[in-house]
Amino acid sequence: MATSTTMLYGTDSIIEVEIGTLTVDISGSSNKATINLEMIIGEASVFGDKWPQRVMTAKNCTVDVASWYSSASNEAADFLLDWFNEAAPATRHVDIYINGKTVGNRVLSADWVFNGVNIDLETAATNPIPVTFQLLNAGTVTIVPYST
Repeated sequence: MATSTTMLYGTDSIIEVEIGTLTVDISGSSNKATINLEMIIGEASVFGDKWPQRVMTAKNCTVDVASWYSSASNEAADFLLDWFNEAAPATRHVDIYINGKTVGNRVLSADWVFNGVNIDLETAATNPIPVTFQLLNAGTVTIVPYST
C-alpha cells in the first residue's frame, strides 16, 4: 500500500480550555485525547417482525484525555484538579484542534463536564505519574473546519 502524503498527524493537535476569562492550551508534549462519537440507536420490532426497525435518536460525545502529573501550571492535570476543587464545578468550554490551527483542519468544540479524574500513584514505580480523565458533552458538539 502506498504511503499517503495527505496523512495528518496528532503531534500538532491542540487542546484549549476555558479557565475563567482566558483560553489556555493544555496540550502538553505527551498528552493524548481520544474523541468518541456515538450515535444512540432506538430499536423496535413491528408486529413481531423478525427484522427490527432502527432509527438514530441522539448523538453523544466523550473525550478521554491522558496526561502526566506535572509541577508546571496550566497543564492538563493541574487544570482538572483545579476544576474538581471548585465549590460547584460548572461546565467548561473546550476546543480540540485536530492537527493544529491550520485553516481547513477540523476543530471539535463543546461545553463539557468531567466524569472523574484518575491519578495512578505507584510507590514502587519510577515512572511519571499518569493522570486520565473523561469529558462528557453538556450540549451540542460541533466538528467544523477551522477558519481564522
